[in-house]
Amino acid sequence: MIDFQKIELKDKETYNKYLYQSTPRGCEYSFSNLFMWGQQSISETHNHIALYSLYDERCFYPFPIGSGDKKAILDAILADAKERGICPCLSGLNEEAKQILETLYPQQFYFHADRSSYDYVYDINDLADLKGRKLHRKRNHLKHFRKAHPDYVVKPITPENMDKVRAFVDEWYKLKLENNPDGDYHNEQAALEKVFTYYQDLDMEGLVLEEHGEILGFTMASPMSPDTYDVHFEKARGDIDGAYTTINSEFANYIRSKYPHIKYLDREEDMGIPGLRKAKMSYFPHHLVKKYKAYPLRLNYAFEEPSEELHPELRTLWKEAFGDNDSFLDSFYSTAFDTTRCRVAMVDGALAAALYWFDVTVDNQRMAYIYAVATAKKFRGNGACHVLLANTHEHLKSLGYSGVILVPGNDTLVHLYEGCEYDLCTKRSRIECSAEDIGIVIREIDKDEYAALRREFLPVHAVIQEKENLDFLATQAKFYTGEHFLLAASIENENLYGIELLGDSALAPGIVHALGCKDGTFFIPGKDESFAMYHALKEDAVTPSYFGFAFD
Repeated sequence: MIDFQKIELKDKETYNKYLYQSTPRGCEYSFSNLFMWGQQSISETHNHIALYSLYDERCFYPFPIGSGDKKAILDAILADAKERGICPCLSGLNEEAKQILETLYPQQFYFHADRSSYDYVYDINDLADLKGRKLHRKRNHLKHFRKAHPDYVVKPITPENMDKVRAFVDEWYKLKLENNPDGDYHNEQAALEKVFTYYQDLDMEGLVLEEHGEILGFTMASPMSPDTYDVHFEKARGDIDGAYTTINSEFANYIRSKYPHIKYLDREEDMGIPGLRKAKMSYFPHHLVKKYKAYPLRLNYAFEEPSEELHPELRTLWKEAFGDNDSFLDSFYSTAFDTTRCRVAMVDGALAAALYWFDVTVDNQRMAYIYAVATAKKFRGNGACHVLLANTHEHLKSLGYSGVILVPGNDTLVHLYEGCEYDLCTKRSRIECSAEDIGIVIREIDKDEYAALRREFLPVHAVIQEKENLDFLATQAKFYTGEHFLLAASIENENLYGIELLGDSALAPGIVHALGCKDGTFFIPGKDESFAMYHALKEDAVTPSYFGFAFD
């Protein structure tokens, strides 16, 4: 068993020697973060730093840093996990570490892209100067703040004003808890208090934003590599427009002036919080630090196209996973199924997981719409979905596909597919309305005319869905057009379900009336609901702007 010891301030110099000699790592490798968050233990062994992390009742082994024998240190970590009786989950892997693990332990791990933990790294000049068209909104926030608060000043955080910053922090958390009594701020408060206590020992740099002696915001950071500072905390008055933009920009200027060799500010992760992700992206990061978790594979998977003998098992798996009836399955297998567009994962001759895809295009680039990803119940929790998708991506890439699209059925699946390196790419809006006679003339058309007209109505970079897609859709819906719209819809009990409405959406009430219905629901290109996710297979692949009908 590795002799892990609780990380102490005395370890900082030794630890940073290993860290600074390594390829860039995420913020969880910052010594300050290791010291202030969770229960972190450390060991210098095999010419590496090995780490054991216990946070939120979960155990991880951050991928070791150092230049020694990787097989020796990783073998030691795996043996340590076995002796402790825990899962040897490795965290914080960058692309290099992922490749090392795949090479040393082929087909023994599967990888989950930890999107909520990706670091947002910014060019310090971008944050300091806020130049260019893409940052004009931030520049305007800064201008408005300076106009409204002409007497503001920024000062370094020192022992003399530390208590004042502490008081601001206490009030900040108090207001947060008043607005969100169930908010979990305990760990962050504890970490911040530790920083206050060991501020100088941790080589912290901080800046406070003041007006007439009143604190409006502050920020704190520490070095994490020869050219990067890690921004640990940034708090500001939420009722003062531009306070966050100002302390952000002023701190970048401060660090750039004091340490000219610093090129980047790592503003850490978004923790999967949509608002925080949007805020961090709005500053246009120089790059994201991708991170993976590696979990051991306990099963030996084989991947292939399904044989004809396997077709009954495919139907059984589909029913188990989605609950669809035989009529629906008959329509899919008779119109859209092709063994060359199906991939299965097998374990000792048993069907563990399966998926299908439709051929689609975006700007004439060949792409795949992956559909009905399913894992058999007895194989769930063993990485089947991850490894099947990873294998399918490689297979599709070898066939010349540029990218992959899918539609997650719920928020849990969004997280799962993020772990397979998918990003949300398209949104849609929903219209619900009652019938209204506004003189709409509508006619039914066949799928071929629908396909031709659809290309005229679609926005730029939209997904073209034709051939077997429309064959399958025609078993569930009919196609209609009018002077200013195009519609694929089904009708049941005087309710109209518009799977896709393109064109003038203001005509929706008239369409409901023209088709003899009382109420209607329509899906249109929009920005209200997150919808499809995308994974690029080639560097020059075009990201879809709109994905229309999905077979959900």
